[in-house]
Amino acid sequence: MTQLIEQLSCDLKALLKQVKTQEKTVSQLLRGSKESDGPMLLAGLSSLDNAVLNRLGLGEIVEEAVTGAREQLNELRHEKKRALIKDLAALCHENGRQFKRIGDTPPELLLAPFTVTLILSRLEAVISVARQELARVPAEAGKIIDTLESEEKKLQKRQPAPERFIEQLFWAYQAVCSRDERSIGERVDIADVLPFAALSQQSPTFLTNPVRERFTSFSRAHFLLALSLLRNTRTLEHKGHRLDLGTATGNSARNKNRVFYLPDEAGSGQLYLSMRFVRLK
Repeated sequence: MTQLIEQLSCDLKALLKQVKTQEKTVSQLLRGSKESDGPMLLAGLSSLDNAVLNRLGLGEIVEEAVTGAREQLNELRHEKKRALIKDLAALCHENGRQFKRIGDTPPELLLAPFTVTLILSRLEAVISVARQELARVPAEAGKIIDTLESEEKKLQKRQPAPERFIEQLFWAYQAVCSRDERSIGERVDIADVLPFAALSQQSPTFLTNPVRERFTSFSRAHFLLALSLLRNTRTLEHKGHRLDLGTATGNSARNKNRVFYLPDEAGSGQLYLSMRFVRLK
């Protein structure tokens, strides 16, 4: 008998703890509803435990409340999207930054050279360049612009000039051809060129003593931005050779680690797999 009472006591304590947690969740939902606070509504809906509330006989009330909260959240998301796009367009206009809507599902915006994808279900924005994700921030115009400017400074700090990068890229291509016993003019995978392109960015101190502290990061985002700049500035020739990129098609486009997306100035783009330098006639 004592064991049963002890078990009952433990079960009641556990239930009371769960009830207190759900009470806080419902209070959060209520506050979010009153204040039209999307993130708070989303957090409340995510924390509701229907099983606990059903045990208390509140299933029907909870179902109605959840339905209402979801409808309100969807309305807030649409309002947020409209207001956010309007605010971003205004800030870009003030700062002289390109702004263009390039996608609807999900909403996708071009703030060159960046793409901003709005994830309305989580009320957040994904900032990327050449499909390389750089950051995720709350879907607020000010925070998006601040993050863009911060990421832009990081990229520009290590961005080689086109005239310098075409030289480095030619060297990296030659290194892959030499390693794979190929002739200049043959195609090689861009993914094989990237590590050598990164090596070409290193300082003499790193090459003398290649330790981590002296390594200069050169990510796929850096690489793709540099490639895009070559194309946009038409800096495609070096030492009597011209850069030629090969598109990824069919099965080759499925391996995301081996293909590279290069956006154009209009916001669309193409997947590339290979490259070569062709001798000019």
